[in-house]
Amino acid sequence: MKKILWLSNCLFSDGKINTSGTWIYAMAKKLIKTKLYKIYNITQSNVRAFQQQEFDNLTQWVIPIQKLNKDGLPSNETIQIINDIKRKVVPDLIHVWGTESFWGMLFVDKLHSNKTLLEIQGILSSIIDVYYGGLSISEIKKCRGLKEYVFSKMYLKHRREKLILNAEHEDKIIKSFDNISVQSNWVKTQIIQKNNNAKIHDVKIILRDEFISNQWNYRDSKKPVLFTSSSTAVPYKGLHVLFYALSHLVKTFPSIKLKIAGGVNPKKLSIFKDGYTKWLIALTKQLGIEESIEWLGSLDADSIVNEMLTSDVNVVPSFVESYSLAAAESLYLGLPTVVSNAGALPELGVHDESILIFESSNSVSCAHQIKRVLCNENLSKTLSTNSKKLATQRNNVDLAVNTQIKIYNKIIQ
Repeated sequence: MKKILWLSNCLFSDGKINTSGTWIYAMAKKLIKTKLYKIYNITQSNVRAFQQQEFDNLTQWVIPIQKLNKDGLPSNETIQIINDIKRKVVPDLIHVWGTESFWGMLFVDKLHSNKTLLEIQGILSSIIDVYYGGLSISEIKKCRGLKEYVFSKMYLKHRREKLILNAEHEDKIIKSFDNISVQSNWVKTQIIQKNNNAKIHDVKIILRDEFISNQWNYRDSKKPVLFTSSSTAVPYKGLHVLFYALSHLVKTFPSIKLKIAGGVNPKKLSIFKDGYTKWLIALTKQLGIEESIEWLGSLDADSIVNEMLTSDVNVVPSFVESYSLAAAESLYLGLPTVVSNAGALPELGVHDESILIFESSNSVSCAHQIKRVLCNENLSKTLSTNSKKLATQRNNVDLAVNTQIKIYNKIIQ
């Protein structure tokens, strides 16, 4: 049995998962069931001290979340703990999940003998140019709340500057790995530009069982429901574009409802909310759509499925996506899905056949594509049937697991 050590931001637990990166949990479970590998996981969480845990044949070490130094690295003590775990496990392969955290920075100097694999989950450098999501200078200035005045680092400008620094670290990470896994052709082109010598492996995504075991059916509703999700309140996720689109749609569908899942329900926050969220709430009042929006907050998989099954359209208005699990999940359910023409989103389907694509940042175009679904039962059913068929092939569990096994074995041998 080969030993694979994961460095990830996924915290395995007995509870329901409602964080990002959920497909990684599903992959771990499937790999363990093959009995080909022993999976170990090092992650970080809001714990006071280092912990070791056991979950269904998976050994996990949890380290406290901490401030990183200028080189993007944690304390020497934490690095020593990770090195001690590596020596204890003696892994056949170390799988680094993503560049968003410090895991990849541990391998930049290449002073290690382990075989490694870097999993690209997002390209930070691709966010920089679209970070403000097309907001005007005056709108950016309005994205200031009490949180920004108390913590200046929360200003959008400062958060973007932090992103630029992290993107520089990301470039170093990408250039340091000989094996890199990608989830889309769009990401592959980004990686080739940064490290043309790396062996690039195409991976498949496993969706959560809750989405695989359910099926959306057409709803002849007089009160249409739109669904969208966003784990973080940042302009490049394009929520404001969808708000403007909604303001156009309410003229035709006065009873339309937009349900927003993910993150924290801003209605339950005090005045101490981030400036962009504060501006979004003000925008809903300005556009007269405040009563047409329902903030759902963070949801587990069962709740997301229930919301999708009672919706008419899923919308992904993001300015950049490396894959978009949210779109992949709705497509598997067969829920008609409208996405922006950004990043890897167009790769998830064929326009007018299995998905509808609108011009990125264009709220009129977004509203038009949504309206097409709401006004055309045949189109809605066609999109549903075709997207389900395409997603079933793309996200086939056996294919995804076998692909991951082949990648592991190819690197290990």
